[in-house]
Amino acid sequence: MGNTIEIKLHRRLPELDPEAAEAYTAAMLEMYQRGYADAKEKLCAGCSYKSYYAQVAAQGDCNDCGKARTCEYVPRPGGIVRINCPLWRAKG
Repeated sequence: MGNTIEIKLHRRLPELDPEAAEAYTAAMLEMYQRGYADAKEKLCAGCSYKSYYAQVAAQGDCNDCGKARTCEYVPRPGGIVRINCPLWRAKG
């Protein structure tokens, strides 16, 4: 058996009077609500990005263009495709 040293740290927490505790609680609640409003605003901004991405994805691009074999702007494999291209034609 080895010798062990046991150290206990005691720290006394300051006691708040009831009025100070209530003010602290109100301030914390206000900070939480403000943070929630900011988070909700950022979430709604993400929703608008999601709807924008859905609109872009619904438009035709080089991958579903009927003119892809003869188009001079068709990208190489792995390249960036053009969206909303004025040269886009339906396959058919």
